[in-house]
Amino acid sequence: MFNWDHKNQICPTLWQLENFLNDEWLTKIKNDYRRTESLWSSRYPNRLVMENNHWLNAILFGSALIPYLEELTGEKLGLATCRGYLDLSGANFYPHFDSPQWVVNVQIYLSDVDMPELGTQFVLDKDINSTVTEGFDEQGNSLPVDVEDHEYYTVPFRRNWGYINDNRYRKLHKTRLVPPGFARESLHLNYGLRQGSETGLEGVAEWATTGQTKVLENWHAANQQLNTVDGLRAWLVTNSNFHQDT
Repeated sequence: MFNWDHKNQICPTLWQLENFLNDEWLTKIKNDYRRTESLWSSRYPNRLVMENNHWLNAILFGSALIPYLEELTGEKLGLATCRGYLDLSGANFYPHFDSPQWVVNVQIYLSDVDMPELGTQFVLDKDINSTVTEGFDEQGNSLPVDVEDHEYYTVPFRRNWGYINDNRYRKLHKTRLVPPGFARESLHLNYGLRQGSETGLEGVAEWATTGQTKVLENWHAANQQLNTVDGLRAWLVTNSNFHQDT
């Protein structure tokens, strides 16, 4: 499914993933992402998000990571969220910290065209991360964060690359502006502390692997909504200069 050895430790709490999924599972997850009818929403300009998706292969992958991430962190973890991100031309994400409720974040880049400069950028300096603060104006817009660009490390945006972030050591991070004719496609997973026998989305994986097909079918049926990424991409190709990177 994935190559656990294909990770490069950038700092004590951040690992860069390089050609992480094997070809079969990269194809499965990309097909889930692009071809499954899903409920996409937008809270930020030019960014579409699929929250807690019903992409079974993505959830199976996220669940399979749990014992490895538990060994990495020494914590008992559950898969809390499984999200798809589609950042269109003009999208960028302001410097921010992730919620402290997440112990680990994992992101896998799915686009077929590499643009290394578009990867997630992390501040690695512990002193900066401990002193900088996020702020918002009365309209909810983010206020500028006074951190020089050279303080950020960019995880290169390449097909099947990504990162594992130990979020117990919170890091300011952001993305650069997506240029015209391009889109950032990615899978994002959050892991939280597991309380007793509770399970997260990995319970869905258990339904699939234990043959509880009726439960799984009902769950799928309740989550089948709206458009596919392939459908959106086709529309963009027809109606704009979007780059067809299949």
